[in-house]
Amino acid sequence: ESEQEVKAAAKKEREEVVGTTPQGRKFFEQGMKDLAANRFKDAHNNFKMACTFESKNEKYKEKMLEAEKGLPKNDFRIK
Repeated sequence: ESEQEVKAAAKKEREEVVGTTPQGRKFFEQGMKDLAANRFKDAHNNFKMACTFESKNEKYKEKMLEAEKGLPKNDFRIK
């Protein structure tokens, strides 16, 4: 690998973790706080919004699916 390829890979990895847009980062950070507090619905909504701003960010998608697993199953209440 060339030095340029290594730098590009490092930049892509950094962007996946922290994000490329301020809005995406804001929603991701809030989602992480909600996830830590077991507020799965709020976390899912925040990660979903983060994905709206950064649809190609795999880390955001992974966290959204993680929060989704904590949501109650077969909840038919009107929200």
